[in-house]
Parts: sequence; structure tokens; C-alpha cells
Amino acid sequence: MNGKLTYPNSLTSDKEGQVPTLTEEEEAKIKALHDVETIRILRTCMEDAQFLTDNPERCLRIALALFEKRCEKVEAWVRKALYEKSFSNF
Repeated sequence: MNGKLTYPNSLTSDKEGQVPTLTEEEEAKIKALHDVETIRILRTCMEDAQFLTDNPERCLRIALALFEKRCEKVEAWVRKALYEKSFSNF
């Protein structure tokens, strides 16, 4: 990604309409953690799905559904952390 990541407009500070950005170091750290965490979540979902069924097609559908739900939770956590950071920077 070129440039810095910025927070969504919903996180814009009331202070002169400034939008906080992530530093290059913060962005690199987030990307690295994202890769590791995504693989870990997907692996866990596959293991959980295999425990529930022996049917490969059904196993994949279950794993993908679990993965989607868990990623939604992670996204909510990240949004909350970014929201908190946006106010701590001002």
C-alpha cells in the first residue's frame, strides 16, 4: 500500500477535522500481525470444522463460516483500538 493508512472518516477528530494516520512502523506491525493472525484463525477454523464433520465439502463451508465470524470479531476489535488511538493522539 502506498502512503500511510488513515482512519475512516467516522474516526475524524473534532479538533479541526484532523484525521489521524498510522506511522509506517505501526502500519508494518499491523500488516505482519494480520498475516500471522489470519493464518492462525483459518487453521483453527479448519480444525474445528474437521471435528464437526468428515464430509470435506461441508467441512470447508463450516470452516469458511467460522472464519468469517471470527474475522468480524477481530475487525471490531481493531476498529475499537483505532478509535481509542484516534483520541489518545490529540
